[in-house]
Amino acid sequence: MRRLALLAVVLAACSSGTADSTTPASTTAPLETTTVTEPPVGTVRVQLSEAEARAATGARVQVGNTVRLGPEDSEVLLLPFDRPVTLDITYVVDGVTTGPAWTQEVQAAADGSTELTIEQPWRQTTRVAEPIVLGWQAVGDSATYLEQLAAAPGLTVTSPRWWTLDADGLLVGETDPEFVAAAHEMGFAVWPYVTNGFQPARTRRALGDDRQRKLLAAQLSGAAQLAGADGVNVDFEAFSWVDRNNFTAFVSALSEFVHAWGGVVSVDVTARTDDTFAGSRIDLSRYDRRGLAEVSDYLALMAYDEYNRVRPAGPTASQEWAEDAVHWLLRYVDPDQILLGVPFYSRIWNPEDLFAPTTATIGTVVDLAERNPRTFDPEFGIDRVDLEDGRYLWAE
Repeated sequence: MRRLALLAVVLAACSSGTADSTTPASTTAPLETTTVTEPPVGTVRVQLSEAEARAATGARVQVGNTVRLGPEDSEVLLLPFDRPVTLDITYVVDGVTTGPAWTQEVQAAADGSTELTIEQPWRQTTRVAEPIVLGWQAVGDSATYLEQLAAAPGLTVTSPRWWTLDADGLLVGETDPEFVAAAHEMGFAVWPYVTNGFQPARTRRALGDDRQRKLLAAQLSGAAQLAGADGVNVDFEAFSWVDRNNFTAFVSALSEFVHAWGGVVSVDVTARTDDTFAGSRIDLSRYDRRGLAEVSDYLALMAYDEYNRVRPAGPTASQEWAEDAVHWLLRYVDPDQILLGVPFYSRIWNPEDLFAPTTATIGTVVDLAERNPRTFDPEFGIDRVDLEDGRYLWAE
């Protein structure tokens, strides 16, 4: 992974200039002298190691001992400052500014250097009392879902597929209060999910207008509340980056409605391990992860599809890749806000047609791994299974 940097803009630092005080004729004692501080503006570049860049509050890094001032860097301010300075901080990747950004106060040390302790304001000090173990249920009906739940010890939340968008971007689907009641009786919370069906045009119709967004959010919240659900999961994928802000605005409106009746909102986001866009497009990801984290309760990291139909061939989610995806998301989201999505499937690769792998469920993967030769693949840290017909898979 490429090294990251922090770009810090000094908003307030040393004092410069003093205003004269005057004594009105009606008084016999002079007024207290007032000092006016003119805040200099400049930049400090803080190089971060990979570990520091992905750390939560408490990571410590060193700021250099000079600050460039003025529009053309015509002045230089030497540390230590005579008072704390307020820094606007953001990440810089390969010289290109990217998110997230935050503001914090820094005090210079007497030796002329500043030890910056990262204090991102969204970081939480409290810990989740109990882990959330959520399962998406997308294939079958309510009866099938209940059978699956009965065979899923350790699961705490079920997220059945209930809703999607029609061609006009309107909410369609059916709720099932009886399923919710039965799941509650079994001890599960219920966060039904809505999908956009991987349809960018429908998503644009649903989110492109402010009134339409709020209507969709109100309908979704109302349907979940009437069914007795405990929250809503949003699974919108493959929409245009043009709708990035529209999507965040929709989740914000949905959270406002759902939180009013005590529900939870979680949002599914794709996995990324670095800033892969070109410099001019670095902020054009469809998911504003920091913005979504601010307006929802949880972000569900879909840490799978490392290798797929357009990127053959390899495992669905190797451990190192999944860890990198978590570390990248930690730049934007508090750890207690992340739900780690784990795949229960793998892909069988045909060397004669790598762009058309077949999907194997976890049961099939286990069966094939037991009946065929398997060898450890040091590149991914996973056993590779070679089938008699020349196809292969990774036993994840």
